[in-house]
Amino acid sequence: MSTPGHPAVVPALPYDRFIKHLAMDYPKTAAAHSLQDLVIPSLIAPKGVELPKAWFLEAETLVSIFFNRLREGKSRSEELRLQPPVVPRTENASALMSYDFHVDFSKDPAGRLCLIEINTNASMSLLVDILSRDCTLRPLKEEFLDDFAEELGRPLRGCRVAIVDDTPESQKLYIEFLLYKELFESRGAETVIVDRSHLAMRDGSLWAHDFGPIDLVYNRSTDFYFEEEKSRALREALVARAAVISPNPYDYRQLADKNRLVEWSQPEFLESAYGLSTEEAEKIRGAVLRTREVSKIDPEALWKERKGLVFKPRTAYGGKGVFRGSSISRGAFDGVLASDSLAQDFVPAPTIMMADGEFKYDLRFFAYRDRIHVACARLYQGQMTNATTPGGGVACIRWL
Repeated sequence: MSTPGHPAVVPALPYDRFIKHLAMDYPKTAAAHSLQDLVIPSLIAPKGVELPKAWFLEAETLVSIFFNRLREGKSRSEELRLQPPVVPRTENASALMSYDFHVDFSKDPAGRLCLIEINTNASMSLLVDILSRDCTLRPLKEEFLDDFAEELGRPLRGCRVAIVDDTPESQKLYIEFLLYKELFESRGAETVIVDRSHLAMRDGSLWAHDFGPIDLVYNRSTDFYFEEEKSRALREALVARAAVISPNPYDYRQLADKNRLVEWSQPEFLESAYGLSTEEAEKIRGAVLRTREVSKIDPEALWKERKGLVFKPRTAYGGKGVFRGSSISRGAFDGVLASDSLAQDFVPAPTIMMADGEFKYDLRFFAYRDRIHVACARLYQGQMTNATTPGGGVACIRWL
């Protein structure tokens, strides 16, 4: 039995069995590729964790407020949409978003969810689906497909789908693109995996070279606002509504842009800008780690309080360019001051004892609109999740 600060370890699919289950679910991908080459063992934790259901319920409440009150708040969302670069408001939301949390025990022995970030192109969803079968008792891949059909506004059968990223075959999680291709095709959708630079607008439609016109884009690009030249066709298609693009820049602007964390950290901002009730605002403020612009803080004062902070580039993703204040050198700190960076209050990741030693963990909740589909724990050692630690990786969660 687990206690909030000391989660129990529970059985999970061993790596070999995980690969077998993956092959059974995705036989076409398994026949054409070596799954062992595409899914390294350190991606998949050998054990799961047992956590309080109260954390899941708290995440449900937070996700509902984030989507229904912040994302859907028409007055504020229109103000944000018009900030440069201007993004079109889309009829669809964004599939496969995630909300990532640490759990803080310093003020509440039962644990408090602390938002690390919101992602609009979260990875690992189908691998978590396989891994979580023993915990969720149902496959989730069809629910993920249903989300895309809802995005499209009609059944997937007969539509044409492009899974888009930069040089997809070189991506660490190329396996996900292959799995989603097989899934889309299982619903009768023609599907291609394509580099975003190979897209073009033609006669009012978005085209992929050697494939033809596209109805739906599953977007994995990290050019979140489609500002780069390689994203020109995506941006033109978004403005012309030539294809449904999911995830999209609108949801990134409303929820995932780190500037939102700065705003949400300000006293009374949620009430005045979004019209949230005091209770709703306190829920969000209780979860959001205070985030400030480095350029607006006195450098010497910032240096003195650095040990309680994490420094992040404003436009970073995947932990790139992040510095822990407790270990930052003066030279690196000066670099942070000269860059467009943010200072976020530091809450240490909780830990769990596994067979291979002590691991930190954070929680990722995969959501569509205001609905959470599944959650996982990400076990790691060092300063950030990197999926290269033996014994670590993505772990299933059994909720008490």
